[in-house]
Amino acid sequence: MQRRLSLLIILAALAAASGNGADHQSAPSILDFSLGERESDIVKKLGSSEHVSAGTGYRTLDYLLGPEERGDEDYDWTFYFERPSGALISVTRNFAKPVKVAALLKGAGVRSHKYQADPHAPLAALSLTLPGDRVLVAIGLSKTDQVCSQLVLMRRSALPRFFPWIAKDLQ
Repeated sequence: MQRRLSLLIILAALAAASGNGADHQSAPSILDFSLGERESDIVKKLGSSEHVSAGTGYRTLDYLLGPEERGDEDYDWTFYFERPSGALISVTRNFAKPVKVAALLKGAGVRSHKYQADPHAPLAALSLTLPGDRVLVAIGLSKTDQVCSQLVLMRRSALPRFFPWIAKDLQ
């Protein structure tokens, strides 16, 4: 009887977790995205967005996945869709606590970048060009063995609009 009750509790928990949309706790890797996804694909994978915004030329979906406290504008995932085409142009992954991302930045193609807007505090980044017009950018890193709070997967063709200093280095 107790074994049967335990099984029923487990099945009920699994059914509840599979509700509408995907389980937010099953966060994908940023490299799982091809940038060919549509908005409906993201909603199917991650569920309904906690925050949607639109501006001139884009629409964003924002997701909170973890239990960590965050600021009002701080989301775990942000997906930027170009308007009116609906094409996914960028995926941003923010980490509440910095993490090592060296496993994602493998290969001889890793490039180092510095943005010198403030000479006393230049912004560093590492990039890796990937197949399919994609570039992975690790913000705040100058070496692959450092920890990172933000990763951006972006269409290389969109780099000049968002990260002109990185686009210039990759020419």
